[in-house]
Amino acid sequence: MKPEAFVELNQVGVKSFYNNAPWRRWQGLSIFDVVEPGKDLLLFDRGYPSLGLMFEMQAKGVDYLIRMREDWWLEVRKMVAGGVKDKEATFTLPANEKELLKKYNTTDNAIKCRLVCVQLPH
Repeated sequence: MKPEAFVELNQVGVKSFYNNAPWRRWQGLSIFDVVEPGKDLLLFDRGYPSLGLMFEMQAKGVDYLIRMREDWWLEVRKMVAGGVKDKEATFTLPANEKELLKKYNTTDNAIKCRLVCVQLPH
């Protein structure tokens, strides 16, 4: 199969997904209303590395993958500089997002995640 076919298939899949997406039928739903923990994997392209969002997904048991630039977070910069390709990291919920602790009835403000470095060709 030619490499361009993957792009074409992706476009068909994305178009079908958005045309039939649940949030097009039901206004006022959040992404958490349509994601099934343990079954779905939320994929985020660059632009979504929010500790608050990561905390909420962890609290709800939602699996996720966030693509990040290598220069965004100190932990990621250190990982790349050290040549580390895979590690577990723990972040702390920022003070301005502490209301999430009450929302999820917890005092644990740790956000545990796995960082994986995948170098993409330029």
